[in-house]
Amino acid sequence: RFQLEQLKPVFMLAENEDVPALMKRAFDMNYSWNFHHIMNQIAQGKKPASEVWKYVKSMDTLHPDAYHMLFITNHDENSWNGTVGERMGDAGDAMAVLTYTFLGMPLIYSGQEAGLDKRLRFFEKDTIDWRNIKKEAFYTTLNHLKHNNKALWNGKEGGEIIALTDRKDTTMLAFLRETKDNKVVVVMNLSDLPQKFSLEPDSTSGMFSNAFTGETIDLSENQLFDLTPWGYLVFVSKE
Repeated sequence: RFQLEQLKPVFMLAENEDVPALMKRAFDMNYSWNFHHIMNQIAQGKKPASEVWKYVKSMDTLHPDAYHMLFITNHDENSWNGTVGERMGDAGDAMAVLTYTFLGMPLIYSGQEAGLDKRLRFFEKDTIDWRNIKKEAFYTTLNHLKHNNKALWNGKEGGEIIALTDRKDTTMLAFLRETKDNKVVVVMNLSDLPQKFSLEPDSTSGMFSNAFTGETIDLSENQLFDLTPWGYLVFVSKE
């Protein structure tokens, strides 16, 4: 790394979560395969939402300041293990929102914004149908959300993650990320059944806007939300 930096600034991506020292000396960001597998397992009903907090605890211990690359699909997963639809079903969009709002940097794989629904051939040329970019607005919103809210930035520049649910909750995931002038509140139903969720105003008081609808909401008051299966809400503090 030292020799490379003598030539020009570099940003180094690793694919090894077993050697924490790599992130201290050589690499800036790491593929977060562990988190990816957790998202797959939650989407398939094999793991509860509380697994997310176990992951946070492990990362606090092993990689406290590293960047984590979060993804719902990539070249390996798409070709060998299936499309987002095959692996995550109706949970795909919720998991994408999680990759943009959680601790890490999101990856967009080829065709993701077009709702790619086929496995691409790994060793031969293959094509993506770009005639209907049905996820374009969804990912445009998420990109703006990530870029414009410092609370969601990476590493030390972003806000820490504060649980707004019991960390043992098996279906609901809610958290706050906050910096000096910016708050983002995320509420997610990580189950295939409708859920009700009450958001206490202790940590979230103030006026917020819904990142996807633009609707203004006062989180200074107790709020009861009805979430559809795999439903999500993202609120951004208003200036």
